[in-house]
Amino acid sequence: MQPLIAVLMLPIILLNILGAVVGVIWLMILGEWGALGVALSATIFGVFACSFALMPGLLVAAPAMILLEKGGAARFAAYPLMFINLLWTFVVMCAWALFWFGYYLKQADVSSLTPMLLIAFSVATSPWAFMAQKEAQEGNNHSSNTAFFLQLACAVVFALLAFVGVHPKTALITFLIIMSATFLLNVVISVLEAIAE
Repeated sequence: MQPLIAVLMLPIILLNILGAVVGVIWLMILGEWGALGVALSATIFGVFACSFALMPGLLVAAPAMILLEKGGAARFAAYPLMFINLLWTFVVMCAWALFWFGYYLKQADVSSLTPMLLIAFSVATSPWAFMAQKEAQEGNNHSSNTAFFLQLACAVVFALLAFVGVHPKTALITFLIIMSATFLLNVVISVLEAIAE
């Protein structure tokens, strides 16, 4: 999986670095100050908002950790709770990303579609990339992989809408397929790690 990620990483890195800058400058030229203000606010408060939205998942994650530490039969009771927590995380991630793409699609016209989608990509992915980076520093690389696939899904949505001109429903279905595959991959990895232990 690492070689695949390495190949896909360059366009994602370029989109992360240049996308927001190009989108901001482009929207400034077009005079889209309202869209830029919303993007700035979402970028500043995005990590807080996403962290807050993840809190209900902690209601099941905390008991799952306690059950895991007990070991034995209690360990098996932890797995459904961990599944629920993971599912909730993916629901929040998808909802956050899709909300911003939907918001900026509604703001866009023919001349501003590409920069609006660049800003949507940035706002949709930046909180998750930031949180994944913090978790990676603490030794948890699962979040980095998940954040990468969210960025990939959002990059595909951007490309489909900006360059291919597909219907938004097609882009939505594509996004959900990528994120569902990522969710299943996370479940499989978790199961394999549990078996290894």
